[in-house]
Amino acid sequence: MVPGQCVTSLIVTALGMVHTISAMATGDARLSGGTEAKGRVEIWDGRSRRWGTVCDDLWNLDDGDVVCKQLGYLGAYRVFSGFEVGRVFGWTNLDIFLDDLQCEGNESNLFQCQRNRGQHNCNPNERAGVECILTTDIRLVMRGRANDRVGHVEVAINGEWGKVCDDGWNEQSATVVCRQLGRSLISWNPSLREAFTDVRYVIDDVDCRGDEAQLLDCGRRELWYNNCADNEVASVICG
Repeated sequence: MVPGQCVTSLIVTALGMVHTISAMATGDARLSGGTEAKGRVEIWDGRSRRWGTVCDDLWNLDDGDVVCKQLGYLGAYRVFSGFEVGRVFGWTNLDIFLDDLQCEGNESNLFQCQRNRGQHNCNPNERAGVECILTTDIRLVMRGRANDRVGHVEVAINGEWGKVCDDGWNEQSATVVCRQLGRSLISWNPSLREAFTDVRYVIDDVDCRGDEAQLLDCGRRELWYNNCADNEVASVICG
């Protein structure tokens, strides 16, 4: 094979799922045992010319973001670790290539993250998995109706709508929301009488710089995890 040449092949996972693999460079990734956007994380090592797995020590959303974005998705929806990976995606005899990953989330592949390569203290049941974000949307809700100008912020992940908590909410975060809606910011913390909505919180502790393309690109807690009361919903007025 010519160095750098891509090879397309069909990979049949332990659960019978078939994925097409068309890249064979160090750091290339695939998800096995699940669906197109969910599975056990496996990576290609060009030196040994083998697929391997990732240990779940320190495995988190930033690490999952790297894999999902590398595969063309919007980011990581949630991460899996330990026995759950084997139970959901099947067990594997592949070697563990990476341990103690500490990604920032903007790397091109996991080999670019701070990590232990080739050395680990992990058991065979300590594998990493991830579910990626397929679709996302954003809207403002006021008096039960969605619009793009004023209201409480709601975000949809893979088709499910949730609200945004106001912990950490500031002008930078509101600017990102209005930009994502194709508008400019007027007010980032308006006092809206209607403070309750019947969907659960999807984003908490949002931390934006202000130049992100969408709210999900900002720092945050793991999706659907929060410590917010019903009336702590982020709101905004866009122009």
